[in-house]
Amino acid sequence: MILRAGCQGLMRLLRHLLVALLVVLTFAVNAAADPVVPGSALQLAIVSRAHLSFSVAVTNPTDAPATFDGTGLYFVPLAKEDEPQRLGVVTPGRFASTPNAAEAWGGISVPAHATVQIALTSYCLDNHRSSPQETTQYRLADARLPATLSTALATAARSIATTGSEPKETVQRTMPVRSSWTNPRTQSAVWRIRAEIPTPLIGD
Repeated sequence: MILRAGCQGLMRLLRHLLVALLVVLTFAVNAAADPVVPGSALQLAIVSRAHLSFSVAVTNPTDAPATFDGTGLYFVPLAKEDEPQRLGVVTPGRFASTPNAAEAWGGISVPAHATVQIALTSYCLDNHRSSPQETTQYRLADARLPATLSTALATAARSIATTGSEPKETVQRTMPVRSSWTNPRTQSAVWRIRAEIPTPLIGD
């Protein structure tokens, strides 16, 4: 009887430990799949990546509407690399469900307890490093780009998207440039500004 009671007690203990382990694993998986967007309560999950374009699912777990702005976010390779190519977002993003949608310069509203599919165009942040392979998996960095760098990049990107040139350039185009895909002028501006503002990033 004593032996049987001891076995039953051990089995109950093992069941409790198993349940606790499953709870911990569930929280760990959810945290890895849906990291919090820095500076907000929104959660972001990467759905897919096509070269420098990300499709992401942004979830608002709160009871109030929230605004998503992708400006200043950046992505780092999931696997540790000696010289990772970081991919930075310098525009707010656009609705993935609308073909050829323009950038939402005022941000994207995410209703309470809702998920919105958003397309983000990124740019290579490291001029001296190779472009990412299509098979390279990325994760959202734990922090946004430093404010000074992010502001300079966003200002240049918006000027190029709306006028075709950077603010300091004297010759401007009369027609706006579509910004739905990676713009080579913006990429050049990103590398120039990164060289002018050499702030450390995750992966350095």
